Amino acid sequence: MRLFNSLTLWGCAGLALHSAAVSLHAETPPARAAEIELDWKPAPRSNVLPVAASDDMEPKAGFVKPNRVDFNISTSDVPVLPKAELDNPIVPFEPRKMPQVDPNVVRRSADSGVSYRPATIEMPPVQEQKSPDLIWGSAEYLRWWTKGNSMPPLVTTAPIGQLGTLDNPQTRTVFGEPQTLRNAMNGLRLRGGLWLDECATCGIEAGLFRFGQSDQRFRLGGAGDPGIFRPFSNTSSGAPDAEVVALQLPNSTGGFDPILSGTVTVRNSTDFAGWEANFRKRLCGDQCSNLDFLIGYRYLRLRDMTSIQENLTSTDPQEVSAPLGTRINVFDRFETVNTFNGGQVGLTGEKRWGRWNAGFRTTVALGNTQQKVSIDGSTQVITAEGASTTSRGGLLALPSNIGSYTANRFSVIPEVQANLGYQITENIRVFGGYSFLYWANVARSGGQIDLNVNPTLLPNNGPPSGANRPAFQLHDTNFWAHGFNIGLEMRW
Repeated sequence: MRLFNSLTLWGCAGLALHSAAVSLHAETPPARAAEIELDWKPAPRSNVLPVAASDDMEPKAGFVKPNRVDFNISTSDVPVLPKAELDNPIVPFEPRKMPQVDPNVVRRSADSGVSYRPATIEMPPVQEQKSPDLIWGSAEYLRWWTKGNSMPPLVTTAPIGQLGTLDNPQTRTVFGEPQTLRNAMNGLRLRGGLWLDECATCGIEAGLFRFGQSDQRFRLGGAGDPGIFRPFSNTSSGAPDAEVVALQLPNSTGGFDPILSGTVTVRNSTDFAGWEANFRKRLCGDQCSNLDFLIGYRYLRLRDMTSIQENLTSTDPQEVSAPLGTRINVFDRFETVNTFNGGQVGLTGEKRWGRWNAGFRTTVALGNTQQKVSIDGSTQVITAEGASTTSRGGLLALPSNIGSYTANRFSVIPEVQANLGYQITENIRVFGGYSFLYWANVARSGGQIDLNVNPTLLPNNGPPSGANRPAFQLHDTNFWAHGFNIGLEMRW
């Protein structure tokens, strides 16, 4: 019993000591327990401007968004936690809805303390471009050459006492083939236009040109040394023949007697004019160049006139050809008028280098050319006493071909122009260039002359008989004109 009581007493004392030791151990933490080494460093600033958070940006449950402070934990001195603490469950992270951010509110960076506001980008002011000039006009002086008006042989000469027919080897042609009217023509061209919109992409334009009448005059007179003649082909004999203007014939003494004296005058004239109206559409362009399309209407007019006039006086003392002192005036006239009406298309463009510029213009017109031919002639005889009679018909214009005739032909008219200019001021420039125009199917006055003559149709030469010649037979050809231009252009 004593032994049992002793063991019981010692057991209770040991249990009390163990409880005291456990209590002391729980109240006194270890000297190095849960010491954590912190290595703090600022997180780099993001280059992306902050944006306002929205509801769809909140984190998912159980995910912890990292702070902007990084922790480097040294695990060498981390104590082992009591089992009671390890058994405690981990409380999950409860996400919160992030508030909406007003971009106009000044915010402060958590890591640097720098206040900032969303950047405002200022664009440079837009320079207003100068609106293009909407009206333009130009005036040009033209110096052009045209295709000659081909003529048959109209005036010949021959040695004294000989007849100036075309089969005589001594005969010389002094007017006619191969001579043609080749004189230069002086003219004026005006152009103007208007853009219909502020961007100068659609517009209308019109232009006209006119050349002064180009005249060629030939005059030859004499008393018959040398002889002067107007050649033709005699349909009655079928041989070359000639009408006398001035002639001397041999006499029995070995000399020459004057038969007829006089002058012959040939006048050949040409005038050329036209106008056009176009719609103009900008195809492409910039500050240094542009290319425009043209479509419009074209009108051209070409007129030719050839006249031959004789002023004769009878000097025959024998009065074989005509009574002495009789005056005879013979007149032939051939006129053609070509009028073109049609549509045209084309291109025009310009390239600029500083104040210098180069431009071109090309058009093609297609349409109808109306050809009108007028032929007339007369012969006036004035006696020595002053009595005068006038008959219809001259030499190459007789009742067989006198009249007015009209024909229509399809024509193509291309034109090309090239200019080089210099900008004197913002609105004024001078320029010069070259132009070429071609016109198909035109009638010229020289081509309507028929040298085949029936002498019985001549005035005061007996009753008519035989062939009805000269006859009208329309002959057409082509026409071209080219030359230089210099002008002044203004824009408003």
